[in-house]
Formats: sequence, structure tokens, C-alpha cells
Amino acid sequence: MLSSYSSNTKKDIPKGLQILCYTMDSFDFKENSRKMFDEVCNITPWLFRHFTRNGLIKGLQDEGCGDVTENIMYDVCKKVTPEKHLKQTLDVLDKYKTTSS
Repeated sequence: MLSSYSSNTKKDIPKGLQILCYTMDSFDFKENSRKMFDEVCNITPWLFRHFTRNGLIKGLQDEGCGDVTENIMYDVCKKVTPEKHLKQTLDVLDKYKTTSS
């Protein structure tokens, strides 16, 4: 069913499926932000990774991102991560941060 939605535009996609049109190809990861994204997903228990990944993608979409920088990853993670998991998530981001700003 999803293969019929080959474009990355929202106009032809039913409202409930719009988030599904945003794939990793929709974003241009800069600096070490792709590694950060992957590692945040990897620290999540397997059963919940789908929710983490979709939450991050939705957060990046809400930011209006095409280019994803390390600083944007920090902002999105702070917005979408539950409070009790925020410290662990920020520790992962800190581990893979390559920029000083």
C-alpha cells in the first residue's frame, strides 16, 4: 500500500498517512546528526524503537527541516523525549557531538 505513495509531497497523501511520507531520504543530515539519530534509536528498547524513530521524524518534520544539524537534533530530542529518558538521550547526543556551538 505504501509503495503507491512514491513522492515526498503531502498533497496527494491522506491526512492520517502524511507522516509516513517523510523518510530518512527526506532529510539531509549534516555534521554527525545521522549518527546521533541512529544511536538515539539504538538505545531505545527494540519494542519501542518504532515510536522513537517516528517521534524523531515527526519532530524534524515539525521543525521544517531539510538540513538536519547536530543542534537541531538537540532541539528535537528535547521536545519529543519523555522527561524520564531525557538525560540518557542527551548523554548519547553529547557522546557523538562534533561541533562546539
